[in-house]
Amino acid sequence: MSIKKTVSIALVAIVALMVLVVVITLRNLDGIVKDVIETTGSKITGTPVTLNSVKITLRDGRGELHQLAIANPKGFESPYIFSMNEIALQVSPKSLSGPVVVINEILVDGMDITAEQKGVTTNIQTLLKDIKERSAKKPAGEEEKPAEPAKKEEGADIRLMVENLSFTNAKLNLMTEDKGDHTLKMPNIVMTNLGDKTTGLTPDELSEEILNRLLAQTEKVVADRLQDIARKKLEEELSKKLSDKDKENLNKLKSLFQ
Repeated sequence: MSIKKTVSIALVAIVALMVLVVVITLRNLDGIVKDVIETTGSKITGTPVTLNSVKITLRDGRGELHQLAIANPKGFESPYIFSMNEIALQVSPKSLSGPVVVINEILVDGMDITAEQKGVTTNIQTLLKDIKERSAKKPAGEEEKPAEPAKKEEGADIRLMVENLSFTNAKLNLMTEDKGDHTLKMPNIVMTNLGDKTTGLTPDELSEEILNRLLAQTEKVVADRLQDIARKKLEEELSKKLSDKDKENLNKLKSLFQ
């Protein structure tokens, strides 16, 4: 067999192998995305992150994630700190071949958050503390290295940018030891321009940024609610000790500032 013919056969075999790899990857894209989310999420939070299913339509750049949950840190009773029934996302198809994959929009609708108090802390504060401690344990100098666009042909990690991220119709389940349990409606949370189109963020960096912002917003809602509950309880106790005349004078005083 001539060298030319041998080389031709080898090239055909290589091309066929490449096509097979691409087909297998595309057929298993949903599974790959699911594995990345669960692995990266669990590494960042230090608690199990689970995802029931993923549906990616590569041609249209659309994706759906179903039943995503982040488990509570150890020492808390409720099984999850966050649970989300459905997440929809739109990716720019043109960016899939570039250095940074641009996600145009992510919509998280109907998220359940469980904020649980234990002593002087909450599961939210604990998770935030754990994330910061894990982030601080990165090798020295790693944070100072400027991010460079990933070259996919060299096998570098994928980099991402999210243009718009919205959390709508979220519900907060507040569990306290001394003030009872309460269900609160969360305000809509919108985040924009996470990363950029030049360098983007790694999945770890993007996940950490989203979680930190979400936890900070949730912590504020919890703190405001606990303060409101404490104020009302104090007013009730004070009202029991006041005479009818004192209550009347107090109401007159309040009216002056309304």
